[in-house]
Amino acid sequence: MGDSTVHKLSADILLYCLTFHLALRAGFRVFGNLNLYFSQALPNLFFTPDIMVVKSPQPMPEQLSSYRIGEQGPHPVFVAEVLSPRTHRDGDLTGKPITYGEIGIDEYLLADVTGQLLEQRLLLLRRQRDGSWRDEQDADGGITSQLGFRVVIDADGQLRVTDAKTGKRYIRPNEAQAAADSAQAEADARQQAEERIHALEAELARLKKKEPTKRRKKS
Repeated sequence: MGDSTVHKLSADILLYCLTFHLALRAGFRVFGNLNLYFSQALPNLFFTPDIMVVKSPQPMPEQLSSYRIGEQGPHPVFVAEVLSPRTHRDGDLTGKPITYGEIGIDEYLLADVTGQLLEQRLLLLRRQRDGSWRDEQDADGGITSQLGFRVVIDADGQLRVTDAKTGKRYIRPNEAQAAADSAQAEADARQQAEERIHALEAELARLKKKEPTKRRKKS
């Protein structure tokens, strides 16, 4: 069974916006829908998180078909699951928190913009020293990650990712084309204005060179 459009859009927003947020921070990589192999004793066991963030001291290949802890890099520091009936049955709220805690993942975000499978709609689980999870949610219903970003549900009912320090709103995939069109329109208008200014300057220079001819008075 495939995922709903709501599920895909939420996952895409997290993938692209977290990639933007962490782009200038050395060592961070954001992966979407990549198989995560986590057990040395049972090497064929894996989960496929909707989103995972890895911080590695060593560069990783640009292209990865899967991620095995200890081979491609360390365990993820952050994972996110966008709930759907299918993933809910796969253990997003049951088996995965136990395994993610054992792996050593610091933060586990659960997101359900519909509220059908998760009443809070957004919930951050933060791992404690004893391996247990502590539920966290901001007063406005959003969540704040130790990686410096916030996730809220915007007025349109979709996820919104912002910089927790500056409040900067990251452009979502479905907003990218509109932003590009707006930027192009501004660039075109600026170019037209510059061309008009150059034309007026050239006309003014031409007029200055052309001195008026004075008629001599008759005696």
